[in-house]
Amino acid sequence: MLQIKLDKDTLLSSLDSLDTSTLEAFAKEVSILVAQRKVTALPAKETYLLQQINEGLSANLLTKFNELRIKSKEQLLSEYENKQLNDLVVEIENKETERLAAMLQLAQLRGISLAELRENLGIASNLTND
Repeated sequence: MLQIKLDKDTLLSSLDSLDTSTLEAFAKEVSILVAQRKVTALPAKETYLLQQINEGLSANLLTKFNELRIKSKEQLLSEYENKQLNDLVVEIENKETERLAAMLQLAQLRGISLAELRENLGIASNLTND
């Protein structure tokens, strides 16, 4: 097997030329690889929960959501687009609820608080004190 060593900057520069769907697929594979390295000795339940926690929203969904959100702020949404935006909000909220539930289960399995788990996994809280 031929091995080529690339520095991080060269790799990132190469990735920048990929289309969004290919980049998403690559990112998902990298995320799985990182998770596997971190959890080689973890029980199956923890591995499953970590996969749920790390599963993100698709770029297409986020792009559409952001487009509709901008149009909404400018009050340019059609009735159909308003329904689309509401549906996307529900989908995103459901995904975040599932992610939070997985984090809570993992914290409980590990016997630590949710805040400690977030810190251990490098996940910032969406909540602020503002």
